[in-house]
Amino acid sequence: CKVSHYKLLHLPLLATFMSPRYFGLRANDMSGSKTTVIRIAPRGPYVCTGPCKVIDSSGHPVPHETETFLCRCGYSKNKPLCDGAHGPYQFNKDIQPEPIDGTGTTYEGKVEVRYNPTICAHLGVCTSQLPEVFDTSRRPWILPDNADPTQVINTINQCPSGALTAHLTPAETIDAQGTTTEPIIEAQRNGPLTIQGLIEIENIAWPKSSVRDRFTLCRCGASRTMPFCDGSHDTVGFTDD
Repeated sequence: CKVSHYKLLHLPLLATFMSPRYFGLRANDMSGSKTTVIRIAPRGPYVCTGPCKVIDSSGHPVPHETETFLCRCGYSKNKPLCDGAHGPYQFNKDIQPEPIDGTGTTYEGKVEVRYNPTICAHLGVCTSQLPEVFDTSRRPWILPDNADPTQVINTINQCPSGALTAHLTPAETIDAQGTTTEPIIEAQRNGPLTIQGLIEIENIAWPKSSVRDRFTLCRCGASRTMPFCDGSHDTVGFTDD
């Protein structure tokens, strides 16, 4: 392809907190649609409607209905699914109202690498996959020409948050791998939800120059760039336990 680009009691109110009516959403709004859509319920979970594969932090598929409620507050005892904990804990984290500054930093080379730190989940995929190019112990921490362009592109395509994007200079076609269109939502251990594939998110401000088929969503409830993960799960000590 061409690349340009965290102890809840079982309360009787649980059913109320989980009800689509409580979130102001209609259960059948997307009936008959093949598009996978995530809605962000005010003070509540992510509501995913449509076909998708959900995987827990242990790598096991999660049985779910066509409409899936995914924890956003970090308090659920049934992660990654929502159990209504946001209600008793009075979770009130809103989504980012304005577009996120996505200018970031550009690193020149045969592959022009752009890095947006505001949406980086700090999962370390790039530094483990291609340390000769991505090394946070040096400055600059990205040296695009330290590896073959195809390796650089393929590594960037595996960046789960989309904080890394690449442009060939000059533009050309290479055999890039690691892209997918199958909707997959996977909970990373003590970390965010990684999204792979084309999933639409309603009513959010996308970071400038962001990619739409790979990104990470906060599930610790502390991100400053909600709904996107900004690595705050490490700061607040979010865990899946």
